[in-house]
Amino acid sequence: MAAHPDGPEQPPVARLRGLSAGLGAGDRALRAVLVICVVGLVLRLAALGVRPAHFDEARVAYLAEYFARTGAFEYRSIVHGPLIQHVNAMLFSVIGPTDWASRLFVALVGAGLPATALTFRSRLDDVETVAVAFFLAFNPVLLYYSRFARSTMLVATFMFAAFGLFVHAIDRRRLWPVYGGVFLIGFGVGAKENALVYLLCWLGASVLLVDRALAGPRSGAAVRERLRALSSRRSPWVSPRRVALTVGHTLGLAAVLSVVLLFLYAPRGAGSPVVVGGQAVGLYGLLGSPQAAGPLLDATLADIQKIGYWFTQSAEQGGQAATVVELGAEYREFAGQTLRTYSRHAAIVGVFGLLGLVYERYVSANPRPLVLFAGYWAVASAIGYPLGTDVFGSWITVNVIVPLTIPAAVLGARLVGRTREAMGSDDRLSAGLAAVLVILVVGQLGVATAQGVYLSPDSADGLAQYAQPSASTTAALLTIQQAGGPEGTPSVVVYGDRYVDREPDTVGLAEDDIRVPLEPSCLDYFESLPLPWYLYKDDLSTVCATEPTEFRDAMADRPAVVVGAVESEPFLDTALPTYQKQRFYLRTAAGDRKETILYVSSPA
Repeated sequence: MAAHPDGPEQPPVARLRGLSAGLGAGDRALRAVLVICVVGLVLRLAALGVRPAHFDEARVAYLAEYFARTGAFEYRSIVHGPLIQHVNAMLFSVIGPTDWASRLFVALVGAGLPATALTFRSRLDDVETVAVAFFLAFNPVLLYYSRFARSTMLVATFMFAAFGLFVHAIDRRRLWPVYGGVFLIGFGVGAKENALVYLLCWLGASVLLVDRALAGPRSGAAVRERLRALSSRRSPWVSPRRVALTVGHTLGLAAVLSVVLLFLYAPRGAGSPVVVGGQAVGLYGLLGSPQAAGPLLDATLADIQKIGYWFTQSAEQGGQAATVVELGAEYREFAGQTLRTYSRHAAIVGVFGLLGLVYERYVSANPRPLVLFAGYWAVASAIGYPLGTDVFGSWITVNVIVPLTIPAAVLGARLVGRTREAMGSDDRLSAGLAAVLVILVVGQLGVATAQGVYLSPDSADGLAQYAQPSASTTAALLTIQQAGGPEGTPSVVVYGDRYVDREPDTVGLAEDDIRVPLEPSCLDYFESLPLPWYLYKDDLSTVCATEPTEFRDAMADRPAVVVGAVESEPFLDTALPTYQKQRFYLRTAAGDRKETILYVSSPA
């Protein structure tokens, strides 16, 4: 056997060890970012399933479990992009339907977000790169919504990663990152419809960068000379070969995006509107019914077009066209709420980001396009998102904070640099001031994170949106989960008009009249969320009653749990003298707390 040209051939295990050892050798920034990702992952997975499901989380989880059980799926614009439903349906099938499982995908994606800082290394120095990763991992808002089964963090991560790949492609003059970026844009659109807003922000930021590049004193003669030079030069970009490559790659990129969107948005199973031979044919049914390909593609395109709903709904209130005055008042309210979110939970990245943008734009001798682009993107988002939302949630600030981390990292890196200089020059005063500032930054992040993410995740004064159930709901849900009885007898009785709906056996989840069978069928789905999710996933036999006679009939088998609204409390107190009471709140908003209190009792 011939000798290996570089010496004795190493066994595979030794080669892998050498590769892993060399990967981070001498690269402190890479190792720091990886450590940040690992720590961020631990923070996101810790006690992930403790908080009871928010209204939106329960709605998405219910549909994912329905998809997992029946194989039926169709896009519903009212619950946003379908990506999380596809992933959670698979997770539920493997590890079971739980709050922890419903949030796992978002937590993993959020934990990977700081790694996107590495795509900007050609534009940022090592300290700035690590600072970007630090802000993405440990900002309280990003951390909170990385532990929330909603698509906001998904779209922000995929679009930010796509942007990073595009920057990497430009700097390295490689094409594969462009394909990766377009692939991630497909995931971004499949995660949430406002991915299109990201594209608009990118377009606007690009226009501002071009305007800055062209601005400045220039003579007409110089402009004419430049145009003559460009017109007389034969550019390889307009050669037939170059045109053919451009057309080919454009078609390739369009194909990548189309395949991703088709896979995510195409209906499946009984949820498909395409019927062949009396059977609903979805994406996976094309193997047996290829003639359904055309109608299925038409149905998928029609579903994708429903994304437009989110670009018109914010101009309406309660289904009616709103006046400019009404929209202005709503904007002021939402803008004020977002400012409170920034001040309480994103003050550091907000202040650092704005000052970093000002420094790069007006102070730096050579302003970097990346920093300006991200700053313009963040400012446009900060102004636009309060206008584009119909119901406020602090999650809209995620779309601002993520790009703002880049200019924030610029100021953060300068603070680190000044601290090093002060310590190296034995300037005790400057070093002391810098140390105090660092302590304040870390302390603010720590306090905001501990309070908003872990200690009071249901507080209406924190990051919780008003449709978040209170912490007391956890104990009540555990009581309901443990309810059980002989087969064929009810485990749960729901009493009262507020949470019982006698009419439909299905629930409309969008204005397009797509309907999904509701279990338990007697519940008022939206009024009682997240209860339907918990009753459905645990297969708890549930009956409903709105009249005393019905209630007495339902209680003949002594069900373990009775659920009722607060106005039913006097009747239930009398009817259930041997049951114990627990109270919990399905909403945290101060104005709605009494209206959404449920009465829960369990056997003594």
